[in-house]
Amino acid sequence: MRFSVRDTGIGISAADQQRIFTPFTQGDSSTVRKYSGSGLGLTIAANLVSLMGGEIAVESAPGRGSVFSFTLSFPRQAGEEPAAASAETLARLDGLPLLVVEGNATVRRLASDMLAGWRMRPEEADAAAAALARLHEAAQAGGKFPLVLLDAATPQDEGAALAKRIADDPSLAAPVVLLRAPGASQDDLPAAARLDKPVCRGELLQAVLAALAGPGAPPRPAPAAPVPPPGAAQRPKLRILLAEDVPPNRKLVMYLLGSRGHEIGVAENGAEAVEMVRRHDFDVVLMDVQMPDVDGFEAARRIRRLADPKKAGVPIVAMTAYATKADEERCLAAGMNTYVSKPINGPRLVALVEGLGVQP
Repeated sequence: MRFSVRDTGIGISAADQQRIFTPFTQGDSSTVRKYSGSGLGLTIAANLVSLMGGEIAVESAPGRGSVFSFTLSFPRQAGEEPAAASAETLARLDGLPLLVVEGNATVRRLASDMLAGWRMRPEEADAAAAALARLHEAAQAGGKFPLVLLDAATPQDEGAALAKRIADDPSLAAPVVLLRAPGASQDDLPAAARLDKPVCRGELLQAVLAALAGPGAPPRPAPAAPVPPPGAAQRPKLRILLAEDVPPNRKLVMYLLGSRGHEIGVAENGAEAVEMVRRHDFDVVLMDVQMPDVDGFEAARRIRRLADPKKAGVPIVAMTAYATKADEERCLAAGMNTYVSKPINGPRLVALVEGLGVQP
């Protein structure tokens, strides 16, 4: 089978097509790049396709978009796929209406498609207000939705309020299957079943069946509460500035350090980082060396020239995909204290930042 993904973006030149599958390489490799990225996505995709015995290819031209494709061979299945549930169980869902309340259009559509696959009749709402209006409309027409699939974070925490509203209003009361972000407990919200995102088909089916079975059904075991790391109560809370223009990289670093209780400010380019250091006090600065407008090297030099000695002396850790001796010397020459190489090693980053942050 051949799979293709087509875009209408900036396109890739013939010369760049020969090197974009190399780790940490992008078609736009200048430090003042308009289009961000870590240069790992295509490398990972190519390796995954290769491990499955396939080949990956690209067709593109500048200004005309790109088509990435790969081919894989699959054996024909000998028999029918075993059913996830009995025919009698699925017959209970045939034609059953339910309301899907989810702010993310893609997640909402995927959930609706799964539910429709069991011949249920899902209706969609993208916000709590729209969902509440539809619930009241159904109640006034003499019926109620027998089930509501609800994202607890829809949006601005409105999902939590809607869950309580449904539980407190007898005219709306319906079992709620609550979708939640990984790690979020939200056990105080009324729900017949809870699912962590991303939702898989089998888990969704079991949650729907459990919710429809009512209070008498055996409860699903609650996930264990996360255990705080040793010494968390004694660890000093640091104020960290993260200067990084690539959203996935920001998300990873914020998770690693935020879960340790540290406060994190974010700058998306070097000029913004310098201004934030000028206006606020930070214990440590994490500086990506490749950023648009003003790169990390120049931003570090500008910080070291600030009039306030405390701000000018803040520890700066370079984050770079390049880890040669020459790259290390360039970081030090720009005034940075040390560097961490990408991809980020979580324990090393945490130890380095916390070690620098507690220095007198």
